[in-house]
Amino acid sequence: MLAQVLPNWRKILPESVLRSFFTASSKSSRVNRLLHKKIKIRFMTLRKTSILLSLLGWLLVAVSCDRSVITGSKLTLNNYDQIAPGMTKAQVERILGPPTTVETKDMMIFKKTTYRYEDGKKFAMLTFKNDELDSKEGNLQREP
Repeated sequence: MLAQVLPNWRKILPESVLRSFFTASSKSSRVNRLLHKKIKIRFMTLRKTSILLSLLGWLLVAVSCDRSVITGSKLTLNNYDQIAPGMTKAQVERILGPPTTVETKDMMIFKKTTYRYEDGKKFAMLTFKNDELDSKEGNLQREP
């Protein structure tokens, strides 16, 4: 093709230019491979960074919830402090979740239900009279 465009191409172009023209394909393939490696490395780094940021985001969401991050329990001092006498069982369960154990006694005058929440050494016992919270006790403490 070059011979058709420039019939006297050997006379016009110096030998060094011709050599670089014909060897450019091997150099360009090396350059392409290097660029491809750099792009691949950047893509992998970007991918790892996005995964790391996603995990960090999930951790922040987990920490912001009123749950223990390690056990997933809702039995925290903050949640325990939200429980007040007169609350219904449904209201308490919205805050603390389902109890670990439930004990119900049907007295003649009223129905007594005891919810016990446990998380390791922490516990809370809530006593209901006719579906309203009557008393609460537990061993949750503020850390100094």
